[in-house]
Amino acid sequence: MANVANKIKKDLKDLLESKKKQRLEILDLLAIKDVTIDKIDALIIKIDENLPPLFDEINVEVDNVKAAYDARITAGCRSALSWKDEGEVDDEDGSRQYVVQKNPATRIDFGYHALKYYQYPRNRDYGSNLVAQFDGNIVGGGLTIAVTTGVVTLGEGEALFPETTTPEYKRIKVGDEIIDALVRPEVFQASNLPSVVSIGLTDTLSGVTTSVVGSVGVGGTILFNMGIGNSDATPVGSGIGLTGVLHPDTTVVGHGTASHTFAKHGGVGNGGNVGLVTVVTATVPTIILNRQALGTATTERFSVGIKTNVTALTLSTSAAMDVFDGNFYAIRTGVDPDENFVVTQNPLDPVAVGVINSSNLGIGHSAVYVNASSPYTAMPPGPFQWREVLQEPEPNAGGGAAVYSSGNQSWPCEIDMDGDVNAYVGEGDIIITPYGPPTTSDSPGPQVPGNSACDALDAAITAAEAERDVVIARIEPIIKGYVAQTRALRSIRDDHEVEAFGLLQGAAYMRQEVERLTSMLSDLEGQDLPVVDM
Repeated sequence: MANVANKIKKDLKDLLESKKKQRLEILDLLAIKDVTIDKIDALIIKIDENLPPLFDEINVEVDNVKAAYDARITAGCRSALSWKDEGEVDDEDGSRQYVVQKNPATRIDFGYHALKYYQYPRNRDYGSNLVAQFDGNIVGGGLTIAVTTGVVTLGEGEALFPETTTPEYKRIKVGDEIIDALVRPEVFQASNLPSVVSIGLTDTLSGVTTSVVGSVGVGGTILFNMGIGNSDATPVGSGIGLTGVLHPDTTVVGHGTASHTFAKHGGVGNGGNVGLVTVVTATVPTIILNRQALGTATTERFSVGIKTNVTALTLSTSAAMDVFDGNFYAIRTGVDPDENFVVTQNPLDPVAVGVINSSNLGIGHSAVYVNASSPYTAMPPGPFQWREVLQEPEPNAGGGAAVYSSGNQSWPCEIDMDGDVNAYVGEGDIIITPYGPPTTSDSPGPQVPGNSACDALDAAITAAEAERDVVIARIEPIIKGYVAQTRALRSIRDDHEVEAFGLLQGAAYMRQEVERLTSMLSDLEGQDLPVVDM
């Protein structure tokens, strides 16, 4: 009679060999499926190549219209500014702060034309050894990517990366290669991809949360807060920035108060509600910076964001351009496609949403044409991570918009004691007064162009809009035709990728089983078992 132990080990070996064979068979099927997907990919990419030049042709005309409107504002034919009430600043006399800003009532947002894509996790390259897909920040010429995927504001007891499952970037190892696009990368050269030299931590600005109006002098570390509110909007540790004025690594290290001289209105004009400008010295809140200012700013808006300590990837090759919350891939050579694949990965969540350009042609299981009548955003074109399964609102990704003003003939100004215009004010100017909203003037502004000059600028706007509409009418049907073709091809490819993802899951599961059975067999053969006859 055969020994029970030997029988068990033989059955285990037979099962192990069966699992190995099944895995290889699945990988063979996956390779065949990947060839089919690649053929469809090539066709989609070929069609997508036609779209960026067409979008550019339309968007150039959109910019021409914007330039025509801007020219009318610059010439002084119309004003794009208005007063904004920013709230009370003095409880004793009821003084309120008013700032000159772009007039929201005359603002025009004309959306650029673009192609918006949606990408499931299953929409991947099954031929490459894709380890991870993640978002990150890197500066041009820099060697460090700050991983921003999953970064959140920390509260007491909150984790930095609160995902219920291990995020993809955690699978990245030293030696993996990093690329910003699987088709036509721009940040790194495809012929010289950087490899990960080391993995550590770094501080990065994970998002802009608010802004403050303030003043700072070159070489100074004290920012005088001329805005409304207290220091809660700029907690210690926050990143704070203004291009050309503050160093990119500037952070808030403290708060205080200090004496500061600024313009304030006092006295009431003849029937008006704004008084003469006076120079006063008052105690205002201050923000203490960790680095000296590179330039001088007077009552300008400073962006405030969250400084977060995140995973950092040090690379062997520097980046060619600045990237903020850009999409990156980690690729590992010399391994099987199932080696680093997580069996439990959701094929539908999260959805990457972004805009197609020359570097990511063919991406996504679906793509939609967005234009002036579609949702758009002034933010970077993505990609954004969308938890559709959690019913989160869809990211407002799009081509962005040309922003300009139709203007009106009402100029924000200062009124003297006789009710006459003392001075016209510019964007960012601040008035603090207890006498109600500042005045606007319907008389000609600081520049007084002739009627003929303004008429010519009006005509230029009409001509630019007409040309834009002609170009859109000619090109839009062509774009829609291409999008319809790729819609069908993307749907066909997605069907194949559903199967490919299932095969990859199966191969990864069999790989786990092989590793588990190998370990079990090693344990059994590592020592003699008691002899028991059947």
